[in-house]
Amino acid sequence: MSQNDMEAKIVEALNSYVKTQSVTVQRSSQLREELGLDSMDTIELVFQLEDNFNIQISDDDLMGFKTVDDVVKYVEKRVNKNKGSG
Repeated sequence: MSQNDMEAKIVEALNSYVKTQSVTVQRSSQLREELGLDSMDTIELVFQLEDNFNIQISDDDLMGFKTVDDVVKYVEKRVNKNKGSG
């Protein structure tokens, strides 16, 4: 899966949790402030990302997710790490 495909899949997942209809999800978008994700949305998003990309996201790592870019970079790193070790 290419980086563009990964990013598109992450943005698609995020779109289902966006509370503010007038906002376009961009890499610089703040998850809470701009997109309106609350803690339950974030947990559900994590479950979806774990399923979609076959990765595990720790609670500590989750705390670092402030922007869409944070999520994209994290998933790319984890998927590439899994590829290298598998």
